[in-house]
Amino acid sequence: MLLRFQPRLRLLPSAAAAASAPPFPPRGPASTTGVSVVVVGGGAGSGVRITCGRRRRRRGTAVAMASGDARVAGIASSIRVIPDFPKPGIMFQDITTLLLDPKAFRDTIDLFVERYKDQGITVVAGVEARGFIFGPPIALAIGAKFVPLRKPKKLPGEVISEEYSLEYGTDKIEMHVGAVEANDRALVVDDLIATGGTLCAAVKLLERVGAKVVECACVIELPELKVCFASDTPMSLVRKNIICTPH
Repeated sequence: MLLRFQPRLRLLPSAAAAASAPPFPPRGPASTTGVSVVVVGGGAGSGVRITCGRRRRRRGTAVAMASGDARVAGIASSIRVIPDFPKPGIMFQDITTLLLDPKAFRDTIDLFVERYKDQGITVVAGVEARGFIFGPPIALAIGAKFVPLRKPKKLPGEVISEEYSLEYGTDKIEMHVGAVEANDRALVVDDLIATGGTLCAAVKLLERVGAKVVECACVIELPELKVCFASDTPMSLVRKNIICTPH
């Protein structure tokens, strides 16, 4: 079962770990066996390898990535954790404090732009709602169009939708018909990945119209959770003290 809301909850590791990890190694090709998520500054055993589709997820060994970049620690420290919100037991990851810090906000966007500016991306698809915050500046910087992926009945006109599972029931995301074209190269942007259910739906929606999804980019990742990312699309994530890349 895929969870949407409650997973945005676990207290993430301290940013201090990022400063002590090795420098960023060269990026290699995406794994042919699925998606490899590599943790920055997490220490041995804190990584998680996600294999997609019908393959099983398995734990992997952490490999330090990009922690030589001082911006990562700044991004980490700018994200506030709110205990017991919106209900007891939840540790809410609050990105509004990142937005209050112009340097951290710019650094977050810059990290993504540096990764994607030369990948021929033609469309950035932002997942409602916080993907609407990070997606447009990335799109502008790399010269791509921005397309919102919205909850049901939020878009006027003709839409195409993709359903995904929640813990109890289902939900949908929608986009305008014609907003994304066949052979577009797409980047999916959201603020957080936990179980990956919404991102999976976004990937499937874009692929149904013929787009090639290059990667999914998120600001926060919760590797402690049982991720079920049922897509073969590599991910690149910046989270507090981590950056995750294909390996």
